[in-house]
Amino acid sequence: MRPNTCVLSFAESSFFPVPPDVMLAPIALAQPDKAFRFALLTTIASVLGSVI
Repeated sequence: MRPNTCVLSFAESSFFPVPPDVMLAPIALAQPDKAFRFALLTTIASVLGSVI
């Protein structure tokens, strides 16, 4: 997974209002076997951003 999605998800939940779905959807469609992993990592980064 590209770290850009995790960084964007973290930033979106803490201070930057751009949804990570813009990058997550094409990445998941390109590699459907890893889609749940990408979604999990994005969710974890979003939760960490909201905690901070």
